[in-house]
Amino acid sequence: MKKFIFATAFVFMAFIWASGAQAATLSLSPGSGSNSVGSIFTVTILLNTQSQAVDGVDIRYLNYSPTLLEAQDENTSQAGVQISAGTLLGNTVANSVDTANGRISFSQVAVGGSTYSNATGAALATVRFRVLTTGTAPVTFSFTSGSTADTNVAAGGSDVLTAVTNGSYTLQDTVAPSAPTGLVVTAVSSSQINLSWTASTDNIGVTGYRVERCQGSGCSNFTQIATPAGTSYSDTGLSASTVYAYRVRATDAAGNLSSYSGTASAATPALPDTTPPAAIANFSTSKATLNSVTLSWTAPGDDGNTGTAASYDIRYSTSNITTANWGSVTQATGEPTPQAAGTAQSMVISGLTSNTIYYFAIKATDDAGNISGLSNIASASTQALTLAVALTATPSSGQAPLNGVDLSVTVSGTATGNINYTFYCNRSDSGTNVTAPYDAKYDNQTVATMSVADVCNYLNMGTYTAKVIVERGALAAENRTDIAVSNPPMSTKFSTNDRMKVASDVNVRSSASVSAPLLGSQIAAALGTVIGGPTYADGYWWWQINYDINPDGWSIENSIDLPPVISGAVFTPTLEGVVNINARGFTFNIYNAMSVGNQALFTASGNASNQVILPSNVTNLREDRYNIYVESAGYLKAKTADTRIASGATVSLPVLKAGDLNDDGIINSLDWSSMNTNWFTGDAISDINRDGIVNSIDFSWMNKNWLQSDAA
Repeated sequence: MKKFIFATAFVFMAFIWASGAQAATLSLSPGSGSNSVGSIFTVTILLNTQSQAVDGVDIRYLNYSPTLLEAQDENTSQAGVQISAGTLLGNTVANSVDTANGRISFSQVAVGGSTYSNATGAALATVRFRVLTTGTAPVTFSFTSGSTADTNVAAGGSDVLTAVTNGSYTLQDTVAPSAPTGLVVTAVSSSQINLSWTASTDNIGVTGYRVERCQGSGCSNFTQIATPAGTSYSDTGLSASTVYAYRVRATDAAGNLSSYSGTASAATPALPDTTPPAAIANFSTSKATLNSVTLSWTAPGDDGNTGTAASYDIRYSTSNITTANWGSVTQATGEPTPQAAGTAQSMVISGLTSNTIYYFAIKATDDAGNISGLSNIASASTQALTLAVALTATPSSGQAPLNGVDLSVTVSGTATGNINYTFYCNRSDSGTNVTAPYDAKYDNQTVATMSVADVCNYLNMGTYTAKVIVERGALAAENRTDIAVSNPPMSTKFSTNDRMKVASDVNVRSSASVSAPLLGSQIAAALGTVIGGPTYADGYWWWQINYDINPDGWSIENSIDLPPVISGAVFTPTLEGVVNINARGFTFNIYNAMSVGNQALFTASGNASNQVILPSNVTNLREDRYNIYVESAGYLKAKTADTRIASGATVSLPVLKAGDLNDDGIINSLDWSSMNTNWFTGDAISDINRDGIVNSIDFSWMNKNWLQSDAA
């Protein structure tokens, strides 16, 4: 079989030549036309079998643009979108629309055992499209000659479709936008009127507006002057004192024009006053006092030297005034109201510094905001006054903390008026500016001498500078005097590595200062070791302590002491195999648990209460934590670790293990040899249980502890 293909822009035809074969075609009706946006039009799919009996038809696919057209659903009872099926063949087996991609899929086959044929073309199915926007909308079959995977007409197991006729439709917009509303016109200057309005609406979209204008009250000869895209327009270049009327209408992309908005009008104001007052040329100074100068001038007019100006702007400076620095110099307050042109006027500028050259200038402003040029520059010097002060401190030296220092001052000079006194205990600069904080202040005093008792306190060593500032009228003076503070005698309360005890709750800081970061606190009775100090600061001697329990750091001497010497402490040792330790001798070797070295070594005997009392001649033990070693003849040495001993306290000790008869620190054959030598005697060392005879009972205690040694 041979196939030949002929194609145009919208018609695709294929002719199939074969012995005895007929050709079928599919086409769209109508194949073209114009339709308005928003309207719905119908396209019919026509099948012409050219009298050949066919078994079925596949439309795979009928394509359209989903941005231009919307296929309508003909069966809302089913999910998805379906077109309207015809009745040419008995069974519709596929009917769906891919609305996202614009593809229609449709298949219809004959009832089993039957076929269908026609010769003129009949409606296979109908599609209704809604027009979404303007443009040219092609509707085309997916068809490739010889392919059975796209659009087909089936007959006897073959695709007999030879040609398809596609469609193309013109989509038009014929709906005009709505008329603009709310037109507002506002004259913003003598040459400009601003317009604004509420936006129009359109079925497709408004593309812009046409603004028309006419001139004169009640005018009607409107002329288009602008085509803005938005809802506002500024009409410039207008004549002053003139009425203008405006109207607006909208347009869309198709050129449809809306009705006109309502008409609105506005009048431009008259041209503004642009003539400033004349520059003042006879500005002068007189009557300078300690803190004031009188200024005099002749009033200018509103326009030049005619009329009356609206206000004055008077400025002054201690350096020359120019047009360039006008904005940065001091502006006076309370300027007088301008009088008619030619009137003599004056003003007193007060609050000035004595003995100072000042420069003055003036400008005038009219009621339209026009500002005159800069006047001539006038100058004057304020009068000079003198002010001095003497300062003494009592005492002027001493040891820290030096408290209750008195300051006395005497004021002199030619200045008059009440006096403000401000005292500082440590301020060394030469300035006369009063700043907080200060240590004493007395204002509006009528006396020229002042003494302030107990005003200054100095905690630490150093040289301090007391200062007084006095203010009288516009003048200020200051004076200073030094106070020498030395450290008190060095504290000898502790030595490095001394143990200490907190007497009352105390803060622990990172360095020797009450302002140093607070690391925490230690409660009364807390113990520690002195590792640094003393350092004097803030009125205290400070010591660096390694406390037994964190935190470690610096604490003030006032809250810490050496631990008290222990007296009356009671020890309760126990000897293995013996109920009563009365008269038994013990050796105690006591070490501080927090430092290296022996603290105390003494011997003592047990009493009838099975106790050993700390001998009164042991005076080097202070309340603290200790490692205690205790031994007795014939017994291994025992130890109790990190045990706190205090005056009058009872300290329980571990049991001493029996059998070390030769006191060499281990129970072994040497000890047995000694016991064996004394067998069945009353030897006091070998008779472990003190029953008066050395026998197997005593060996039993020794054997129990065989090869055990002294506590480490």
